[in-house]
Amino acid sequence: MHKLRLAILLILFVTLVVACYPPTPMPASSPPVAASGALLETRWQVSALNGVSLSNPEPSLTLIFGGKDTVIGNGGCTGFRGPFVASGSSITLGPLSGGTASCGEATDQKEQDYLEALQAATTYALDGNVLVLLDAGGQEIVRLGRAK
Repeated sequence: MHKLRLAILLILFVTLVVACYPPTPMPASSPPVAASGALLETRWQVSALNGVSLSNPEPSLTLIFGGKDTVIGNGGCTGFRGPFVASGSSITLGPLSGGTASCGEATDQKEQDYLEALQAATTYALDGNVLVLLDAGGQEIVRLGRAK
């Protein structure tokens, strides 16, 4: 009986100490970081590629974070897929593989540029319905809007 009372008192004491201990504050200089989970199961449409606005991209360039570590999309002519890893604001896409069909020189070039830009992304910023992919130099390479 004495050991039971001692155990209960010890548990109460530890609970009281933990409850009264102040939480560790976050440093003021730490910027908020988007969780990679925010990308999962989302669909995006490109609005700008390498600094050029695509106001009415036809055919549309898409990006879908479809699973835990897989991305799929359309490069304008053919579909593509590959792995992705996101942690904090860092991201790696690829290697990406797509179809071999040709849709004309201009469309094929746009698709190649898009896939190269995706694979050059090293960081991302997510602000509501806008996803921006940046290269290692911090330059915006792909801007996407959330697709419905």
